[in-house]
Amino acid sequence: MDERKIIKNLFVNLATNPGALNLDDDAAFLVADKNKDSIITQDTLISGVHFHSHDSPYNIAKKAIRVNVSDLIAKGATPYVYFLSIGIPKNINTHWLELFASGLKDDQEKYSISLLGGDTVSSPNDIHITINMVGLIPKNKMVRRSGANINDNLYVSGCIGDSALGLSILDDVSLASNLSAISKNYLIDSYYLPDPPIDMIRVINDFATSSMDVSDGLLGDIKLLIKSSSVSAKINLKKIPVSLPANELINNHTFLFQKAINAGDDYQVLFTVPVDKIKELESYCCSNNLIVTNIGSIIKTIGENELFDEFGKSMIDSKERFKHF
Repeated sequence: MDERKIIKNLFVNLATNPGALNLDDDAAFLVADKNKDSIITQDTLISGVHFHSHDSPYNIAKKAIRVNVSDLIAKGATPYVYFLSIGIPKNINTHWLELFASGLKDDQEKYSISLLGGDTVSSPNDIHITINMVGLIPKNKMVRRSGANINDNLYVSGCIGDSALGLSILDDVSLASNLSAISKNYLIDSYYLPDPPIDMIRVINDFATSSMDVSDGLLGDIKLLIKSSSVSAKINLKKIPVSLPANELINNHTFLFQKAINAGDDYQVLFTVPVDKIKELESYCCSNNLIVTNIGSIIKTIGENELFDEFGKSMIDSKERFKHF
């Protein structure tokens, strides 16, 4: 396949921002807004690591977009433009690329973003997809991981564990033997296609003192947040929100609860809120049909970065968080 033909036939139509220059130059340009900061994130997906080569290219494209959108949501930034670099093995045909481009197009419309540039190269074996995404936020308003304060309450959006349990079913279909077809398909679909809560951007902007997306496992990500903020936390495991399908599966296989809260790929938002803003936060979320759950609080301890459950038992030795290496 010829690189220029791939770009012209599949990607130029995605480059609707004037700064993309129809993908016909060596670089792109962005017009700076003096009242906003540009928040930049990057994620890479590799076949055999983050997805299977036989997975739907349409869904792979969407997942590549959404893992980046998730990072921006957690910073309180609105997605704007992105760069795509893709390494393509020789066994990937034009039809695969057409489906991939279609997935990009549909999510561009969903999130009101556009392609600004990138690179297309040949890969010897695996499919490599890297997206750099730029989001915009009012000046000096980015919410970092490091802002949690003592007595803040700890919240998470949506439900936790659906993706991890979907992957568990794909790895061992017998786990779903007593699961309804609707629940089984819901969990598997959650693995293939995450749905980061785009409407949480305003919540993060208005209420959060610290925030990060839940991508590598809830418990592990809580530990990252409290480490960045030099605080400790106490959480109530019973309050961690799980969906009805996940609960149905966990009731049949109780060991999967640990998988759900440690494995990752949730792409929800973990954030802290001051006590005096809790009532307003929960009222706003209720009025706007946003699901957030108070799962614990930030506390002061003799040592830093300690994590306790509702019984005061230390959880800092949990090592099940997803690791990239």
